[in-house]
Parts: sequence; structure tokens; C-alpha cells
Amino acid sequence: MTKDENCGKFTADGENELENDMNESAENTLFRVMHKLICSVQTYDWGKPGSRSTVAALVKEGHHANYVDDNKPYAEFWMGVHKNGPAKIEQTSEDLLNCIKNHPEMVGKHEQGTLQFLFKVLSVEKALSIQSHPTKKLLDSNEAIAKQTLKKIFTKVWASSPEAIAKAVQAFVARIKKDPKNKLDELILRLDSAYPGGDVGVFAPLLLNYFTLKPGQATFLGPNQPHAYLSGGSCLIC
Repeated sequence: MTKDENCGKFTADGENELENDMNESAENTLFRVMHKLICSVQTYDWGKPGSRSTVAALVKEGHHANYVDDNKPYAEFWMGVHKNGPAKIEQTSEDLLNCIKNHPEMVGKHEQGTLQFLFKVLSVEKALSIQSHPTKKLLDSNEAIAKQTLKKIFTKVWASSPEAIAKAVQAFVARIKKDPKNKLDELILRLDSAYPGGDVGVFAPLLLNYFTLKPGQATFLGPNQPHAYLSGGSCLIC
């Protein structure tokens, strides 16, 4: 920068240079601080209605949407870069993934220019379908899948005809209704009530571990492990 010795002020060229330097500094600073995100919401039918949903409360308090419908299910609140619901930087309205690509210093090198996880909040009104999150290694190894006993059982049962499944579920539920003995029996009856007509998911508690988390507790589910969330006011998942 140059300085006018007569008046003690920066010249026009100097002012431009100073302004550019300040803009660059402001831009660099912008991506070294925390940013408010506008996050995505999923309204799956198993979610709690807006009047009772933690997800809806987050949407409302954080102004992530213009309106919350008290009767609409608000199931999942997503904070991440998933293509089906990427978060946006509130200040710039830019997709978080694009922002990270343009400013890789925002995340650690181990994230490889993106986010390797999706942070969620769930509000579960009724049981979800059985799901798992396979790794690429498992996807590429059909032999590894075939050797898993649990996978074989699930495949055998879930591949049965709808008529055979409905008949088996109805007989199974009828037997339990006569003399429910424990929480597992109660869960099976609850699943049948939520998904009447012989849903194959009623058999799932016989094949999986059933447990309840208290507030503040956590559990770890590794890749390739089948699981399902059954109910809960709010659940944080990463």
C-alpha cells in the first residue's frame, strides 16, 4: 500500500488493496468459526406428529422451516451432506457439501473432503422396518453374506409368500394372546397391532436382541447389523 505524505491518508490504490485484504481475511475467518445450519427434515409415516415430536420442536425453534404442521409426522432431523437432504449454511444458503469442497479446511483430513457420517435426531411413534448399513466390503462379498446364519434365517422367512407369512403370523399371535408371559410377548402383540394383517416384522423380536435405552444411555450398532427402532420421543444417531 502507498501513503499520501501530504494528507496522511491511503491513496485510492491503497484503499482498494486494503479492502481486498480485509475481504479475504473476513472470508477466511468465516470458515474458522461455527456456522448455523438449515437442516433437512424427513416426514416418514412412523414419526411422531408435530405436536409431540422433538424433531418438529427443533424445526420450529431453529427456524428450519416456515411452518410446522401439528398433525404431520416429523420423523428425522438430518445434519449432514446426504444427497436426499443436505444441510445448508444459513449465512450463505450454500449446500454444506459444496461449502466443504470449497473450504476443505473446515473439516479434518480424515473426512476426505466430505462428511463420512450423518447426524440425526429421531422421533419414533411406531416401529420402523428392519434395516442395516452394509459396508462396501460386505456388499462386494456375496460369500460372506451367505455364511451368516442370521442372514440366512432372515432371507428364508422374509422371502416366503405373503400368504404363508400372514398365516404363520396369525397363528403365532393367537397363541401369545392366550397367555402373554413377558415383555417380548407384549412387544410382538404391539407390533401386530401397529401392522395388522400378518406383517413379517412381527417375527423380528425372535431373531434380534430387544432392549430399552434410558435417557442418557447409548448403544453401538456396527455395520451390517440388522436393527429397528421401535419407539422413542427423541434419539440421537450418528
